[in-house]
Amino acid sequence: MDYHKTQEEKALKKQMKLTENELEMFFDNNYLFDVYYQPKDTLNGDMIYSKRLTKNEYLCVIVDAMGKGLPAAMTAMNSVGFVRHSLKKALEYNDFNFSKLLNDFVEYVKSILIDSEALCANFIYIKDKKVNYANFSLPPIFTEKGKIKANNLPIRQKTTSVNIDQFNLPEKMLLTSDGLIESPLKNNKGVFYKQFIKIFPNIVFLKDLVKNFKQKAIQSDDVSIFLFRKDNFKMKKIFEKEFIISKNNFNELLKTIENSNIPQKGKIIFIFHEIFMNILEHSILKIDTKKDKEDKKLIQFPKIKNSYNHKIKITILKNTFMLKLLYEDDTKGFNKHDISNALHLKYHGKGYKIIKNLSDAVFINKTGNKIKIFIRNDNGSQST
Repeated sequence: MDYHKTQEEKALKKQMKLTENELEMFFDNNYLFDVYYQPKDTLNGDMIYSKRLTKNEYLCVIVDAMGKGLPAAMTAMNSVGFVRHSLKKALEYNDFNFSKLLNDFVEYVKSILIDSEALCANFIYIKDKKVNYANFSLPPIFTEKGKIKANNLPIRQKTTSVNIDQFNLPEKMLLTSDGLIESPLKNNKGVFYKQFIKIFPNIVFLKDLVKNFKQKAIQSDDVSIFLFRKDNFKMKKIFEKEFIISKNNFNELLKTIENSNIPQKGKIIFIFHEIFMNILEHSILKIDTKKDKEDKKLIQFPKIKNSYNHKIKITILKNTFMLKLLYEDDTKGFNKHDISNALHLKYHGKGYKIIKNLSDAVFINKTGNKIKIFIRNDNGSQST
């Protein structure tokens, strides 16, 4: 790897450490969350930060510093760094307050802005089926019922107040920076906003939107997207199996699926194989590095088969337009944040990259021992 590529990878690692997007590929009960972050350049003014605070309590922040290059990148990174540190301290002392966080944030940002510089940002705080928000001139919050416009001007040195408003938690909600909706269309007929408004009612998962964006638009700026939706799909159970973790039991599961009439069983077999290898490496063997893998080797599996008494439960559900695969085990799980970070690095996260490519959406719980995977039927579609 040459020097330039090495520095880009290090910069991306730094951004990942700052953002800690816990809500990327995340589910909590029937809440599904996902995050998409695609900077245009290594030095960029967009950053997104999302975190689960407690059960049914979540925070997401998107910042977009006006301007380009190093000044914008420094403003964005310092802004998110402040949120991250403030939140960490508040949770340590069990005194998190959304209004205080916002006011402290604005005062901090004012102290680092120069001259006519400004920062756009969008904060949402989900608690008790309510969404509290403060949108400082980023695009509206999009829901299945309509748009919720910004309620604050961009943050400048002269900003003196913060407006916080509230609405009921919707079925579906999307936040984005302007890089998504303002990117030009490939057919030279305007920007992506018109296309986005047209397809939003039919967007089920984040992959739907990203795929359409890449097909129709030319990315002209950094893009940050946060998508929330409820898992309220009506589905029928078509398969369920529970077994002790062992190589023989797992091979038997794959053979059973292969000999069944379950739709898209080829994809399902690949997906469960990758999940099983990940659980074996990270939840049982606790392999976290390449050196660990070389030291422990998967040859040890027959010993583990007799030494660990963990169970796996597999469930497959179906409706007219998609399948839902549910995986659950009784191990202590793994650090889901490590998986999210690995997906953004070129030489890491191979197993989950395969799963993401084969499926339409993947969601993992906080402890890493429950997974929801959705696979669209070949001709499946649904409005929400």
